[in-house]
Amino acid sequence: MHDPVPSVRSADLRESWAVTLRHLAACRYYLAETLPSDEARSCEVELQHFLHHNELGLALDAAESLGLLCTAPSVFWRELQLAAKNMGLDRQAAVFTDRAQA
Repeated sequence: MHDPVPSVRSADLRESWAVTLRHLAACRYYLAETLPSDEARSCEVELQHFLHHNELGLALDAAESLGLLCTAPSVFWRELQLAAKNMGLDRQAAVFTDRAQA
């Protein structure tokens, strides 16, 4: 007999991943279309790669590096804060909150 609890947990997990993915994907659109350096463009490529492979923790790290290289606006950091919070990464969420308020 099939136990419905694991499928509910699985559905909840998939929804949580989708929320995190949306925040991480959205952050890029708060940066200039043309990135300022080869290093920033490399971070963008990594970010996209990690998002496409559902490596959300690595995507968060790549997005953070990209934001630092591009002097990202507060709304960028707010997206990362929401992604980190959704992932249960409270320490990183606090760092991003501080950057958003700077």
